[in-house]
Amino acid sequence: MTEQFTCKTLLATYSSNKIVLYGPISKTICIKKGTVNYYIHIEQCISRTIKIESSKDVTVFTLNAILTKIERLLMIFDGFFIPITSLKFTNSIIYSNHKLDLCGINLKSTRLSYFESADFVLNRNNQLIEFEKVLTPEVFEKWEQLLDSLDIVHQVYLYALSNSTMPVDIKCSFLIETAEPLIEILQEQIKSFKPFSEKEEKSLRKCLDILISKYGKEIFKKEITLYKDEFLKTLVRTRVRIMHIKKNQNKYYLNGSESLIYISKISLMYRKVIFTLLKIPENLYNSNLLKYVNILNNLNSTVEHFLVTLSNEKKGKHKYKHKYRRKQKNMA
Repeated sequence: MTEQFTCKTLLATYSSNKIVLYGPISKTICIKKGTVNYYIHIEQCISRTIKIESSKDVTVFTLNAILTKIERLLMIFDGFFIPITSLKFTNSIIYSNHKLDLCGINLKSTRLSYFESADFVLNRNNQLIEFEKVLTPEVFEKWEQLLDSLDIVHQVYLYALSNSTMPVDIKCSFLIETAEPLIEILQEQIKSFKPFSEKEEKSLRKCLDILISKYGKEIFKKEITLYKDEFLKTLVRTRVRIMHIKKNQNKYYLNGSESLIYISKISLMYRKVIFTLLKIPENLYNSNLLKYVNILNNLNSTVEHFLVTLSNEKKGKHKYKHKYRRKQKNMA
């Protein structure tokens, strides 16, 4: 599609048979880019619609770019993407509705795969914030700036939570890897944030330690209260095994079922970092976050069994550790 089709209105609809959205909700914000005003209307009750109207004709790509930024922001609040069911462009002074319909069909069919969330995150308990309480033009502007800073880090995060066929241990390893760039972004965004002394080594383990100490104490409370060192080592080994293609490691790393839990937990910490950078008050989401952490901690006794493994790791009972691993169903 080389021709720059223009219009004033985009309408996207979303629904899922796995999630019933709360409502009725209606939210409108106005953002300005140059001489153009964009009015973003979000309606929600069971399903969701997002309508973007511009004050003058702009390209369909411009409208679609604003849409995907809104979608990614809502995903941080919700914890997942709601499947898109239709994408339509209308209200052009030049182009027919037929041509605009073809634009919508084309752009919908070429959306990146991370816009389809994995089943394990499609959970109402994963919704930490009701978007209508925090979505403002100022928050959207901060989000646009933050997306530029996050760059590929946020794409890695989204693919780790997507419905891709990538094995869960690989997804988990990619999420663990985001700790280092997140620390760098926090240093850039928060001038008072000084995690390292001048001569201190900036290792992955140290970055994980700092992030968990500042943003994940409640999320990883069970793991770090008694077994902090063993837990951090396990996360690092999990990443090393995948990123450096280390076979036959004689030390413990996350198996498939554990990877699913820690994808979810690391995702919660990542979102808390984003909320902090967007200056969203903690009291708006903390109770929902703790509720979901409790659910994850009690899901299929995975965390309970993992803590037993960390305990034996701490005691140096390596034979038990490897025997236990063989009994686990590796979902990777």
